Amino acid sequence: MVREADLIRSEIDQTRSNLDSKLMRLEERAREMTPRRVAQRFVRERAFEQVVGSTLMFAGALMAWRNYRRNY
Repeated sequence: MVREADLIRSEIDQTRSNLDSKLMRLEERAREMTPRRVAQRFVRERAFEQVVGSTLMFAGALMAWRNYRRNY
């Protein structure tokens, strides 16, 4: 009887520790998905895309201007 109670207690403790670890992972994911953090990631990616796009636009405009000056 005591042995069965010890076995049940150990299973309960293991289940409790598993649930605690799952809860900690879920809370961490919830912190990562806050609107502020999502916006920060998006802004960083968007800033990089804007820099690349501006560089390509400048290169294209420079090429067009040189071609325009040659023809006229």
